[in-house]
Parts: sequence; C-alpha cells; structure tokens
Amino acid sequence: MSHIPVDIDDGENIVRFILTPWHIKGGSKTVKRQAFKPKAGNDELSVIRHTYMGSDFCKQKGKAFAVAL
Repeated sequence: MSHIPVDIDDGENIVRFILTPWHIKGGSKTVKRQAFKPKAGNDELSVIRHTYMGSDFCKQKGKAFAVAL
C-alpha cells in the first residue's frame, strides 16, 4: 500500500511536463492555466506530486518522457 494520500492538499506542489510552447504565454516564461486543465470530455490529468517524489525524481522523469517522444 502506498504512503501517498489520494487527496491532494491545496498547498501541495505538483509537477506537469510542458514539451511544446502551446501552454507558455508569449514572450514570458509563464505557464497558461490551460496547461493544468484536462482535454474536453476527460477529467484526468497526469502530474507528479513533488511533495512526495522530490525534485530529482521529477527532473529525471521529465527528461525520460521528452526523450521517449
């Protein structure tokens, strides 16, 4: 059984990989809100819970995901 709770606390940091400029505001390095919204007809979104996994894991996973594409 996992020690990670299912519910995500409002103050918890989550990580989402952005691989295209589609969700980056033009001229800035700010991520658009839409990057954290699922596609229409879907209620799921893939994220990593930084609070439990840590920076190193998140970076390694993001690099592996980018290479796999």
